Amino acid sequence: VCVSVSPASVEKARKLIRMYKEHGIEKDRVLIKLATTWEGCEAAKILEKEGIHCNMTLLFSFAQLSVSGVSGEEKTAARSAGGERVQLGLFSFCLFNSDFLRFLRVSSWVQAVAAAEAKATLISPFVGRILDYYKKLHPEKVAEYVGAQDPGVQSVKRIYKYYKKHNYKTVVMAASFRNIGEIIALAGCDRVTVSPALLEELKNSDLPVRRVLGEPTESVEASDAEDEKKLEMDEKTFRWMLNEDAMATEKLAEGIRSFNRDLLSLKEMIKEKLTTA
Repeated sequence: VCVSVSPASVEKARKLIRMYKEHGIEKDRVLIKLATTWEGCEAAKILEKEGIHCNMTLLFSFAQLSVSGVSGEEKTAARSAGGERVQLGLFSFCLFNSDFLRFLRVSSWVQAVAAAEAKATLISPFVGRILDYYKKLHPEKVAEYVGAQDPGVQSVKRIYKYYKKHNYKTVVMAASFRNIGEIIALAGCDRVTVSPALLEELKNSDLPVRRVLGEPTESVEASDAEDEKKLEMDEKTFRWMLNEDAMATEKLAEGIRSFNRDLLSLKEMIKEKLTTA
């Protein structure tokens, strides 16, 4: 059975909007949070047409490739499986196939493209969780992942540039920061959501802050030129490209499990309150 949209998500969103309206809160003041799966994007497409605004969450996007277009994690897996010969074959293929190289570069920001194509009001890419993944994958590079070299920062920059290049109206709201360096490195982003602790640290910091994103004179780096081309998106492309990005696949699944645990905990708390009232 192929399920291309999440009817439960659509109905739940409509119910929440009705409940808000009963309390005098109009739908234009509400953002419905949806996971950036294919089904989530299709649900957002339906809801946005009804004037129900959506925030696409659990969005992880960063393409980190070696010269051959294969990540260090994939190389390790290939060697451990005795697949070095296959690896070399892929390397030879990549050298002569620019379309395949571009496919690998853009595969890990497929969620952002799908969300924009769904005309979602807002996306919230998780800067810190992307950093967490790469720190665990490459502990020897932890000291290098600072400011503009932070994988999560690079991901948001790429999404931001892509959206502006192709005139998408979807708002980019960077989220899940681990330090103020990430926030400063994304100055100029459409929106940011920052914890009270990091806001206080920013307030007391003497670090210089200049606008990084959104400058009128901002130019696209030569290495990003291919990535700036518009990517056509359908379900087949989305599922395959997401599957090819180990980081996005792992963090998306992890995030859904975490949100589900939180939901179950909340239900138990409410149940306890009602039974003891």
